[in-house]
Amino acid sequence: MRIPATQLVGAEHAGWQVAQQTLGAERGSTMLELAERLGNAGFRWLLWACAGPDATGRRPIDDPVVADRLAGFETEIAGLRALCRDLVQRHDAGTVGPADASIVKLFYSELLQQVTDFGAAIGGVAAHTVLREPRSGGWESGAWVLDFIGSWEWTIPGGTSEIQRTIIGERGLGLPREPAAT
Repeated sequence: MRIPATQLVGAEHAGWQVAQQTLGAERGSTMLELAERLGNAGFRWLLWACAGPDATGRRPIDDPVVADRLAGFETEIAGLRALCRDLVQRHDAGTVGPADASIVKLFYSELLQQVTDFGAAIGGVAAHTVLREPRSGGWESGAWVLDFIGSWEWTIPGGTSEIQRTIIGERGLGLPREPAAT
């Protein structure tokens, strides 16, 4: 079936590129919202978990290693937020690179895993044994172990982390195409 030229979106035979641009724009807006949720809800819950006393009466936040890790997360989340805002602005300006959405998706999904893993570790035994009703249907259920398990889902939809790395290497860095499986 031939589509009339007046009905084409983009150049002829460039449908995949049009689809990728559309998905990239959607990913930028979605990732910006998710980065804000990670910074607002996720990081605040993590701080709250570290500020309260553990079973021994000590506060995890008083441990310099924990405080350093929290500072690192705060820096990474700020970087993610800035990266997402920049992606949305560059999309609006028409200057998005071919791998930019993949960079944001990879950064977000792996940072989410690290934050929820740390929350589960700081939560101690209670985080692994006390069942509570989730606060939301998203990753931020309020139960660190459930959130950590759920964070692995974010590395699959929209392209696994390995696929994102391949896109970044090939399209963003101009590396040779990965050999096709036979």
